Amino acid sequence: MALDTTALLFGALVLASFAVVFVGMKRILATPTPKMEATPSSDQRLVARKVYNEQMTAIGESVRVTASDVVVKAQGKFLLVPRSHIQEYGPDIICDDGIDWKQAEERGEAWRKEHEDTLRFDDKGMMVLDR
Repeated sequence: MALDTTALLFGALVLASFAVVFVGMKRILATPTPKMEATPSSDQRLVARKVYNEQMTAIGESVRVTASDVVVKAQGKFLLVPRSHIQEYGPDIICDDGIDWKQAEERGEAWRKEHEDTLRFDDKGMMVLDR
């Protein structure tokens, strides 16, 4: 009889321990994790992507992202395309047809002159990042 009581008390103790662990794990798992805030560096996902116009004609490659524009290297010149006119499509960027390409080229040339001494390219035409 004493053995049955001891076994019963031991079983109850084990069940209570499991309940405490289970409730604790449930609380830990239910605690929301803080979300990662968007930072300027997170916009770098738009760099080194092929850029196409709406008719899917290749324009160039994105080389830099600013707060309001994507810098595109296209046939030896730079274009500043407003971010409001681009859309991610898989690994590529598609520009809508609302872009004034002449203005994008003028703004790109101004951007190039401003950043001229900080941009370096290797022998294949790829921008070399200083890190």
